[in-house]
Amino acid sequence: MTKDANQNDKVESQEPQDKIVTTRHTLTIGKREMRYTVTTGTMVLKEESEKGGEGKNEFEGERPKAEVFFVAYTLDRDSTTPEASHRRNRPITFSFNGGPGSSSVWLHLGLLGPRRVEMGDAGALLPPPYQLVDNEYTLLEVSDLVFIDPVTTGYSRAVQGENPKQFHNFDRDISSVGDFIRLYTTRYNRWVSPKFLIGESYGTTRSAGLSGYLQERHGMYLNGIMLVSEGANMPAAPEAAKLFVERRILYGPGRAANAGGVAVSALETAQNSMRFPWTREEVDNRLRVIMKNIHRTCLEAAEQFKTPGNYVNGANIAGFLRVADSMLDQGIV
Repeated sequence: MTKDANQNDKVESQEPQDKIVTTRHTLTIGKREMRYTVTTGTMVLKEESEKGGEGKNEFEGERPKAEVFFVAYTLDRDSTTPEASHRRNRPITFSFNGGPGSSSVWLHLGLLGPRRVEMGDAGALLPPPYQLVDNEYTLLEVSDLVFIDPVTTGYSRAVQGENPKQFHNFDRDISSVGDFIRLYTTRYNRWVSPKFLIGESYGTTRSAGLSGYLQERHGMYLNGIMLVSEGANMPAAPEAAKLFVERRILYGPGRAANAGGVAVSALETAQNSMRFPWTREEVDNRLRVIMKNIHRTCLEAAEQFKTPGNYVNGANIAGFLRVADSMLDQGIV
Protein backbone atom coordinates (compact mmCIF):
# COMPACT_ATOMS: atom_id res chain seq x y z
CA MET A 1 0.00 0.00 0.00
CA THR A 2 1.37 3.45 -0.94
CA LYS A 3 2.07 6.25 1.48
CA ASP A 4 -0.74 8.35 -0.04
CA ALA A 5 -3.22 5.51 0.42
CA ASN A 6 -2.24 5.18 4.07
CA GLN A 7 -2.75 8.90 4.58
CA ASN A 8 -6.16 8.78 2.90
CA ASP A 9 -7.24 5.90 5.14
CA LYS A 10 -6.08 7.85 8.18
CA VAL A 11 -8.08 10.92 7.13
CA GLU A 12 -11.22 8.83 6.53
CA SER A 13 -10.87 7.08 9.89
CA GLN A 14 -10.69 10.46 11.63
CA GLU A 15 -13.90 11.75 10.03
CA PRO A 16 -16.53 12.43 12.72
CA GLN A 17 -19.20 9.77 13.16
CA ASP A 18 -22.66 9.82 14.71
CA LYS A 19 -22.60 8.73 18.36
CA ILE A 20 -26.06 7.59 19.44
CA VAL A 21 -27.30 5.87 22.61
CA THR A 22 -30.83 4.51 23.12
CA THR A 23 -32.55 3.53 26.37
CA ARG A 24 -36.14 2.73 27.39
CA HIS A 25 -38.09 3.97 30.38
CA THR A 26 -41.51 4.11 32.03
CA LEU A 27 -43.33 7.12 33.53
CA THR A 28 -46.64 7.08 35.41
CA ILE A 29 -48.83 10.19 35.26
CA GLY A 30 -51.97 9.78 37.33
CA LYS A 31 -53.28 6.37 36.39
CA ARG A 32 -51.60 6.31 32.99
CA GLU A 33 -48.36 4.42 32.42
CA MET A 34 -46.24 5.84 29.62
CA ARG A 35 -43.49 3.76 28.04
CA TYR A 36 -41.02 5.81 26.09
CA THR A 37 -37.65 5.62 24.34
CA VAL A 38 -34.79 8.06 24.85
CA THR A 39 -32.34 8.61 22.01
CA THR A 40 -29.37 10.87 22.72
CA GLY A 41 -25.96 11.69 21.32
CA THR A 42 -24.49 13.66 18.45
CA MET A 43 -25.28 13.67 14.74
CA VAL A 44 -22.82 15.03 12.20
CA LEU A 45 -23.95 17.94 10.07
CA LYS A 46 -22.39 17.97 6.62
CA GLU A 47 -22.30 20.63 3.94
CA GLU A 48 -21.27 20.70 0.31
CA SER A 49 -18.06 22.67 -0.12
CA GLU A 50 -16.46 24.31 -3.13
CA LYS A 51 -12.83 23.91 -4.15
CA GLY A 52 -11.00 27.17 -3.68
CA GLY A 53 -13.92 28.77 -1.82
CA GLU A 54 -17.37 30.03 -2.70
CA GLY A 55 -18.09 31.16 -6.24
CA LYS A 56 -15.68 28.71 -7.93
CA ASN A 57 -18.52 26.26 -8.83
CA GLU A 58 -16.22 23.28 -8.35
CA PHE A 59 -17.81 21.07 -5.71
CA GLU A 60 -15.83 18.48 -3.79
CA GLY A 61 -18.75 16.79 -2.04
CA GLU A 62 -20.01 16.94 1.51
CA ARG A 63 -17.72 17.78 4.38
CA PRO A 64 -18.50 17.52 8.12
CA LYS A 65 -19.11 20.91 9.70
CA ALA A 66 -20.43 20.24 13.21
CA GLU A 67 -21.56 17.60 15.66
CA VAL A 68 -24.97 18.47 17.10
CA PHE A 69 -26.04 17.06 20.44
CA PHE A 70 -29.69 16.20 21.05
CA VAL A 71 -31.97 14.32 23.41
CA ALA A 72 -35.15 12.81 21.93
CA TYR A 73 -38.10 11.33 23.80
CA THR A 74 -40.55 9.24 21.78
CA LEU A 75 -43.63 7.53 23.16
CA ASP A 76 -43.58 3.80 22.45
CA ARG A 77 -46.24 2.67 20.00
CA ASP A 78 -49.19 0.70 21.30
CA SER A 79 -49.12 -2.82 19.91
CA THR A 80 -52.61 -2.35 18.43
CA THR A 81 -51.62 0.77 16.47
CA PRO A 82 -49.98 0.31 13.03
CA GLU A 83 -46.57 1.97 12.82
CA ALA A 84 -47.55 4.13 9.84
CA SER A 85 -50.64 5.39 11.66
CA HIS A 86 -48.63 6.14 14.80
CA ARG A 87 -46.11 8.26 12.89
CA ARG A 88 -48.81 10.07 10.97
CA ASN A 89 -50.82 11.03 14.06
CA ARG A 90 -48.16 11.43 16.74
CA PRO A 91 -46.79 15.02 16.81
CA ILE A 92 -43.11 15.77 17.25
CA THR A 93 -41.82 18.98 18.86
CA PHE A 94 -38.30 20.37 18.42
CA SER A 95 -37.24 22.51 21.37
CA PHE A 96 -34.37 24.84 22.22
CA ASN A 97 -33.55 27.69 24.58
CA GLY A 98 -32.08 31.03 23.62
CA GLY A 99 -29.17 33.18 24.66
CA PRO A 100 -27.96 33.05 21.99
CA GLY A 101 -25.42 30.76 23.57
CA SER A 102 -27.62 28.57 25.75
CA SER A 103 -28.12 24.83 25.53
CA SER A 104 -31.62 23.32 25.72
CA VAL A 105 -31.18 22.08 29.29
CA TRP A 106 -33.57 24.66 30.75
CA LEU A 107 -36.65 23.66 28.76
CA HIS A 108 -35.54 20.04 28.94
CA LEU A 109 -35.12 19.63 32.70
CA GLY A 110 -37.15 22.62 33.86
CA LEU A 111 -40.39 22.37 31.91
CA LEU A 112 -41.03 19.90 29.10
CA GLY A 113 -39.16 16.62 29.64
CA PRO A 114 -40.54 13.55 31.43
CA ARG A 115 -38.14 14.21 34.30
CA ARG A 116 -37.42 17.63 35.80
CA VAL A 117 -35.25 19.18 38.46
CA GLU A 118 -37.03 19.26 41.82
CA MET A 119 -37.93 22.84 42.71
CA GLY A 120 -39.74 24.71 45.44
CA ASP A 121 -42.78 26.97 45.10
CA ALA A 122 -42.84 29.14 41.98
CA GLY A 123 -39.62 27.57 40.72
CA ALA A 124 -37.48 28.51 43.72
CA LEU A 125 -34.18 26.66 44.04
CA LEU A 126 -33.85 24.12 46.80
CA PRO A 127 -30.64 23.46 48.78
CA PRO A 128 -28.54 20.39 47.92
CA PRO A 129 -28.68 17.52 47.37
CA TYR A 130 -30.39 18.15 44.01
CA GLN A 131 -32.46 15.50 42.31
CA LEU A 132 -34.69 14.74 39.35
CA VAL A 133 -38.36 13.88 39.80
CA ASP A 134 -41.12 12.72 37.47
CA ASN A 135 -42.69 15.64 35.60
CA GLU A 136 -46.47 15.33 35.76
CA TYR A 137 -46.79 18.21 33.28
CA THR A 138 -44.45 16.81 30.61
CA LEU A 139 -45.39 17.54 27.03
CA LEU A 140 -44.44 13.96 26.16
CA GLU A 141 -48.00 13.03 27.03
CA VAL A 142 -49.18 14.65 23.78
CA SER A 143 -46.05 15.00 21.62
CA ASP A 144 -42.64 13.42 21.08
CA LEU A 145 -39.82 15.77 22.06
CA VAL A 146 -36.41 16.57 20.58
CA PHE A 147 -34.17 18.94 22.54
CA ILE A 148 -31.44 20.54 20.42
CA ASP A 149 -28.19 22.19 21.53
CA PRO A 150 -27.17 24.71 18.83
CA VAL A 151 -23.53 24.52 17.73
CA THR A 152 -21.05 25.60 20.47
CA THR A 153 -23.68 25.21 23.22
CA GLY A 154 -24.04 22.18 25.50
CA TYR A 155 -22.25 19.26 23.88
CA SER A 156 -22.56 20.54 20.28
CA ARG A 157 -19.29 21.53 18.65
CA ALA A 158 -17.83 22.52 15.29
CA VAL A 159 -15.65 19.70 13.94
CA GLN A 160 -11.89 19.97 14.07
CA GLY A 161 -10.64 22.45 11.51
CA GLU A 162 -13.88 24.47 11.39
CA ASN A 163 -14.10 27.91 12.95
CA PRO A 164 -16.83 27.87 15.66
CA LYS A 165 -17.51 31.57 15.10
CA GLN A 166 -19.11 30.83 11.74
CA PHE A 167 -22.17 29.61 13.67
CA HIS A 168 -22.41 32.78 15.77
CA ASN A 169 -24.65 34.80 13.50
CA PHE A 170 -28.36 34.79 12.76
CA ASP A 171 -28.28 33.07 9.36
CA ARG A 172 -25.83 30.29 10.27
CA ASP A 173 -27.61 29.63 13.55
CA ILE A 174 -30.89 29.21 11.65
CA SER A 175 -29.42 27.01 8.93
CA SER A 176 -27.51 24.70 11.29
CA VAL A 177 -30.53 24.08 13.54
CA GLY A 178 -32.81 23.77 10.51
CA ASP A 179 -30.49 21.29 8.81
CA PHE A 180 -30.38 19.22 11.99
CA ILE A 181 -34.19 19.15 12.13
CA ARG A 182 -34.27 17.97 8.52
CA LEU A 183 -31.63 15.33 9.23
CA TYR A 184 -33.41 14.00 12.33
CA THR A 185 -36.78 13.98 10.55
CA THR A 186 -35.30 11.94 7.71
CA ARG A 187 -33.30 9.51 9.85
CA TYR A 188 -36.23 8.71 12.11
CA ASN A 189 -38.98 8.72 9.45
CA ARG A 190 -41.00 11.65 10.82
CA TRP A 191 -41.82 13.57 7.64
CA VAL A 192 -45.51 12.67 7.88
CA SER A 193 -45.77 13.60 11.58
CA PRO A 194 -47.27 16.93 12.69
CA LYS A 195 -44.28 19.15 13.56
CA PHE A 196 -43.96 21.92 16.12
CA LEU A 197 -41.24 24.20 17.47
CA ILE A 198 -40.83 25.50 21.01
CA GLY A 199 -38.32 28.30 21.47
CA GLU A 200 -37.48 30.24 24.63
CA SER A 201 -36.13 33.80 24.80
CA TYR A 202 -33.81 34.18 21.75
CA GLY A 203 -35.16 30.78 20.76
CA THR A 204 -38.39 32.56 19.82
CA THR A 205 -36.43 34.60 17.27
CA ARG A 206 -34.79 31.39 16.07
CA SER A 207 -38.24 29.77 15.71
CA ALA A 208 -39.49 32.61 13.54
CA GLY A 209 -36.48 32.28 11.24
CA LEU A 210 -36.72 28.50 11.16
CA SER A 211 -40.33 28.50 9.99
CA GLY A 212 -39.29 30.21 6.76
CA TYR A 213 -35.97 28.39 6.37
CA LEU A 214 -37.51 24.93 6.73
CA GLN A 215 -40.14 25.74 4.11
CA GLU A 216 -37.85 27.37 1.59
CA ARG A 217 -34.78 25.16 1.99
CA HIS A 218 -36.26 21.76 2.80
CA GLY A 219 -39.94 21.94 1.84
CA MET A 220 -40.89 21.22 5.46
CA TYR A 221 -44.04 22.88 6.75
CA LEU A 222 -44.73 23.29 10.45
CA ASN A 223 -48.05 22.76 12.21
CA GLY A 224 -47.34 25.34 14.89
CA ILE A 225 -44.82 27.31 16.94
CA MET A 226 -44.86 27.90 20.71
CA LEU A 227 -42.97 30.90 22.09
CA VAL A 228 -41.79 30.78 25.73
CA SER A 229 -40.54 34.02 27.37
CA GLU A 230 -41.10 35.67 24.02
CA GLY A 231 -38.05 37.53 22.79
CA ALA A 232 -38.82 37.79 19.07
CA ASN A 233 -40.23 41.31 19.38
CA MET A 234 -36.79 42.87 19.30
CA PRO A 235 -36.22 46.32 17.79
CA ALA A 236 -37.42 46.39 14.19
CA ALA A 237 -36.07 48.73 11.55
CA PRO A 238 -38.27 51.80 10.85
CA GLU A 239 -39.17 50.31 7.48
CA ALA A 240 -40.40 47.13 9.17
CA ALA A 241 -42.45 49.04 11.75
CA LYS A 242 -44.04 51.08 8.97
CA LEU A 243 -44.93 47.88 7.10
CA PHE A 244 -46.53 46.41 10.21
CA VAL A 245 -48.74 49.48 10.58
CA GLU A 246 -49.69 49.61 6.90
CA ARG A 247 -50.75 45.96 6.92
CA ARG A 248 -52.55 46.31 10.24
CA ILE A 249 -50.29 43.82 12.02
CA LEU A 250 -50.57 44.46 15.76
CA TYR A 251 -47.02 45.44 16.62
CA GLY A 252 -45.96 46.79 20.01
CA PRO A 253 -42.55 48.46 20.35
CA GLY A 254 -40.18 47.54 23.14
CA ARG A 255 -41.64 50.17 25.46
CA ALA A 256 -44.97 48.35 25.58
CA ALA A 257 -43.56 44.81 25.45
CA ASN A 258 -41.08 45.52 28.23
CA ALA A 259 -43.83 46.86 30.47
CA GLY A 260 -44.96 43.29 31.15
CA GLY A 261 -41.52 42.32 32.41
CA VAL A 262 -41.33 45.42 34.62
CA ALA A 263 -44.79 44.61 36.00
CA VAL A 264 -43.72 41.07 36.89
CA SER A 265 -40.67 42.43 38.73
CA ALA A 266 -42.88 44.91 40.61
CA LEU A 267 -45.26 42.16 41.69
CA GLU A 268 -42.34 40.02 42.82
CA THR A 269 -40.87 42.89 44.82
CA ALA A 270 -44.24 43.54 46.47
CA GLN A 271 -44.54 39.90 47.52
CA ASN A 272 -41.02 39.77 48.93
CA SER A 273 -41.12 43.07 50.82
CA MET A 274 -44.62 42.75 52.25
CA ARG A 275 -44.67 38.95 52.63
CA PHE A 276 -47.78 38.55 50.48
CA PRO A 277 -48.50 34.83 49.96
CA TRP A 278 -50.02 35.24 46.50
CA THR A 279 -50.88 32.10 44.57
CA ARG A 280 -49.81 31.63 40.95
CA GLU A 281 -53.38 32.34 39.83
CA GLU A 282 -53.53 35.57 41.82
CA VAL A 283 -50.24 36.82 40.35
CA ASP A 284 -51.48 35.92 36.87
CA ASN A 285 -54.76 37.79 37.39
CA ARG A 286 -52.94 40.91 38.63
CA LEU A 287 -50.61 40.80 35.63
CA ARG A 288 -53.55 40.45 33.24
CA VAL A 289 -55.15 43.60 34.69
CA ILE A 290 -51.88 45.52 34.33
CA MET A 291 -51.32 44.42 30.72
CA LYS A 292 -54.93 45.18 29.75
CA ASN A 293 -54.50 48.70 31.16
CA ILE A 294 -51.28 49.15 29.16
CA HIS A 295 -53.05 47.97 26.01
CA ARG A 296 -55.99 50.32 26.57
CA THR A 297 -53.70 53.27 27.33
CA CYS A 298 -51.78 52.72 24.06
CA LEU A 299 -54.96 52.61 21.98
CA GLU A 300 -56.45 55.67 23.71
CA ALA A 301 -53.26 57.69 23.14
CA ALA A 302 -53.24 56.74 19.46
CA GLU A 303 -56.90 57.78 19.16
CA GLN A 304 -56.34 61.07 20.98
CA PHE A 305 -53.48 62.09 18.67
CA LYS A 306 -55.38 61.17 15.51
CA THR A 307 -53.63 57.91 14.59
CA PRO A 308 -56.35 55.44 15.60
CA GLY A 309 -55.26 51.82 15.75
CA ASN A 310 -51.55 52.69 15.44
CA TYR A 311 -50.18 50.74 18.40
CA VAL A 312 -46.64 51.96 17.78
CA ASN A 313 -47.58 55.64 17.98
CA GLY A 314 -49.88 54.97 20.90
CA ALA A 315 -47.18 53.21 22.95
CA ASN A 316 -44.58 55.90 22.18
CA ILE A 317 -46.95 58.75 22.99
CA ALA A 318 -48.28 57.12 26.17
CA GLY A 319 -44.76 56.42 27.37
CA PHE A 320 -43.68 60.01 26.70
CA LEU A 321 -46.72 61.44 28.47
CA ARG A 322 -46.09 59.26 31.54
CA VAL A 323 -42.47 60.48 31.79
CA ALA A 324 -43.47 64.12 31.13
CA ASP A 325 -46.18 64.04 33.80
CA SER A 326 -43.73 62.58 36.32
CA MET A 327 -41.20 65.33 35.57
CA LEU A 328 -43.88 68.01 36.01
CA ASP A 329 -45.03 66.48 39.29
CA GLN A 330 -41.45 66.47 40.60
CA GLY A 331 -40.91 70.08 39.53
CA ILE A 332 -38.06 69.13 37.22
CA VAL A 333 -39.59 71.14 34.32
